[in-house]
Amino acid sequence: MDKLKYTAGFMDDQPESITIFRKMLARFDFLIQLDPVSSIQAALNMQEVQSVDILFLDLQMPELMGWEFVKLLENPPVIIVVSSFGNYGFEVNDINAVAYLKKLPDWEHLKRAVEEAVKKVDERNRISINNSTTVKVRNFETKQEEILKHVDMVYAEVEDKDITIFLDNGSKVIYQKSLTTLMALLPQDKFVRISAKHVVAIHAVKSYNRTKVQLTMDDICLDINFKPALRALDLYHDNKL
Repeated sequence: MDKLKYTAGFMDDQPESITIFRKMLARFDFLIQLDPVSSIQAALNMQEVQSVDILFLDLQMPELMGWEFVKLLENPPVIIVVSSFGNYGFEVNDINAVAYLKKLPDWEHLKRAVEEAVKKVDERNRISINNSTTVKVRNFETKQEEILKHVDMVYAEVEDKDITIFLDNGSKVIYQKSLTTLMALLPQDKFVRISAKHVVAIHAVKSYNRTKVQLTMDDICLDINFKPALRALDLYHDNKL
């Protein structure tokens, strides 16, 4: 799993019918369960107010069928269909649902469905990150969210619990998260972790060998302790040739 927590939404015109289902889901401590919604408008509002990773969807709704609702969304969440009826195979495939469960599911079926949904959420997030050009971080000093352009970032250094992100204009941003968390927000083809202490922007690498990288900013030299970093650097520069 790439995230510590995943949000789970529920759309069912009879929320009481999924009470036991939700109690079973409570065994997954990484799921944050939102309150069920029972109408199309409430479901649309939920999407606007709260980012939903996984939507547990009843297909039979009075206003609009569940699959018709999904097609209204520009970027629908990962869908798990939850229904008492089993004759909607085409519709389930049409909305790319990862699973089709009964409202009183077998535990193993539920477990596999949630695992598959989480995997799909992670895949989507990674694609989104790899296609992005910026990253949002909270500046510990200003207490403000800042949008940093990838091209402006040079390297990040961890000291105790603080990460200092160095930008090419000489400024710094203090970010109180782990390097692992930061790397999860960055595209893997543009940034590489070279040691337990440092992440570097590959475009900012002036030269490198098996043990060190030299950066374009002030000719800073940093040690390489992670072997996979060399493969990432080689791949990036081979593709530029």
